[in-house]
Amino acid sequence: MSNFYNKKAVSGAPVDMEDSSRIITVYYSAFGNVDSDGDVIVPGAFTKTLKENGPNAKNRIWHLFNHSTEKPIAKPFEMMEDGFGLKARVKMPNTTLGNDTYELYKEGHITEHSIGFQTIKSQAKSGYNEINEIKLFEGSSVLWGANANTPTVGVKSQVKSVLVDEMGKTIKSLRNGHFTDETFELLELKLKQLQQYLAEMEDEESVDPEEQPQTSPEGTVEMPEEEALEEEEDPMISVEVEINKYLQSFKIFN
Repeated sequence: MSNFYNKKAVSGAPVDMEDSSRIITVYYSAFGNVDSDGDVIVPGAFTKTLKENGPNAKNRIWHLFNHSTEKPIAKPFEMMEDGFGLKARVKMPNTTLGNDTYELYKEGHITEHSIGFQTIKSQAKSGYNEINEIKLFEGSSVLWGANANTPTVGVKSQVKSVLVDEMGKTIKSLRNGHFTDETFELLELKLKQLQQYLAEMEDEESVDPEEQPQTSPEGTVEMPEEEALEEEEDPMISVEVEINKYLQSFKIFN
């Protein structure tokens, strides 16, 4: 584990939105769970950094997009620890990036957040490393969390209905959303990644050669009537067709 600038993601944390005020309430970090680095952040780890640099102090903590210092969105106007983790409230500004990010929240694309921090105090425990004090630099809205097991990145571990919903939602945003070209490119990449995961899932679930459908003398594949009906009703087929049609219109994927 690096002792300077580290990144840790929290996935599926509660997010509240206030349309009239454009305020989002998010959790930047969660307490008590062992992450992919073998670390556990404990309550009180943010106490000193919030007291020194939080909204009621020097106000030096930023809300960024994908940890990029070139994409600052705003500074949280309220931050606190509660029983779940580090909670923050941010007002999305009327800027290009602020508007894009807010729309991504509204359409359900951003469900993960991550912190950029320095570990100040930690101690080794049995099977994990306990982080007791953190110097926080920023919290970020992220499309893909740093942990490979988070829902967005670990699509293969999700049921197909979730994958179908995510693809459909992304296609809808690409068709009807009001984003900058840069954000559209991010969504296009997300859709392409989902398509790749789908292909990997189908490869893993392919039937063994001994179990392949029998071929008739005419060379056509014989399929039981029930299986044929299931294939016709499989929503993945129509979704994949929609994806292929949509991607054909973008040179980046041609």
